[in-house]
Amino acid sequence: MPSELLELEVTESVLLDGAEQAIELINALKAKGVRVALDDFGTGFSSLSYLRDLPIHKVKLDRAFIKDIATNRINAAIVQGIIIMDHHLDLVVVAEGIEEQDQQQDLIRRNSDLLHSFLFSQLVTLDYLMIVLSERRPANGCLLSFLLNRV
Repeated sequence: MPSELLELEVTESVLLDGAEQAIELINALKAKGVRVALDDFGTGFSSLSYLRDLPIHKVKLDRAFIKDIATNRINAAIVQGIIIMDHHLDLVVVAEGIEEQDQQQDLIRRNSDLLHSFLFSQLVTLDYLMIVLSERRPANGCLLSFLLNRV
């Protein structure tokens, strides 16, 4: 597999035990073309310096902020702030754990770049995915658009 097709996820908690080592490793991966996403953002001791210093391209918002986004104005404000900030840092924002249509619509209005959820698809095996992809190529090669078209 070409390295530029590989994306690794690093949880925020990994950074607590050795941010400098993590930054070095991520830089080495980036030099090889591997992309790195910061997963579960907001669940650890979030530091804005991570967003500034880490050579990442994507931030995945933890579902703890998403589950009551439509009813909890504090979580909604945090999510909105993270989306705006990450976009100014040229980072892609993924909202995880969407379980209801109102959450989906709320996150679309807030300009989340990607939505990740069992609402769109349950986990599938690689064999199943390869069969589905061979039958119908998603628009622009995007699996998300494929899953949204199946809902």
